[in-house]
Amino acid sequence: MRITKKRRFYPSGVFPSGRRAAFWVRLLLALLIFPLEPAIPMKKPTLSQSLKARRRSRQMVIGVTWYTPETWARVKATATDPECFEDSFDTWKAMAVAARRNFQRSGVMALECLIDPDEFAAWCAANQQENNSTSRGEYVSEVLSAAHNKAN
Repeated sequence: MRITKKRRFYPSGVFPSGRRAAFWVRLLLALLIFPLEPAIPMKKPTLSQSLKARRRSRQMVIGVTWYTPETWARVKATATDPECFEDSFDTWKAMAVAARRNFQRSGVMALECLIDPDEFAAWCAANQQENNSTSRGEYVSEVLSAAHNKAN
């Protein structure tokens, strides 16, 4: 009968002594001295590339739905989703100004689009839409697109 030596399995963090320990120490030192390079070297963009990217991102334009206190109350009164509106006009205005500021900080041009409740109701009737957040966003998008196309 042949007796074989049992293999020992070491828990993490405990190294064997002797030759194996020396191997692990040499490997760790080699990795500390010569760290592995990434497979694809990452280059930092040049200043001109950064400026061009910033200019391109500044060309992105979005519309922000804007109200006066009277129009806000009228649109909210006819909305199918009044729970989407803030509790008061002042609360809404503070939120909208902060959102517009955040868009502008990120390089996106945010244009205010004042909603006229009568024109919006006519647009909803013509497009078979209800007064909800989706239709308000579509309306703002169409108004700003028409204004942009008229300017060009």
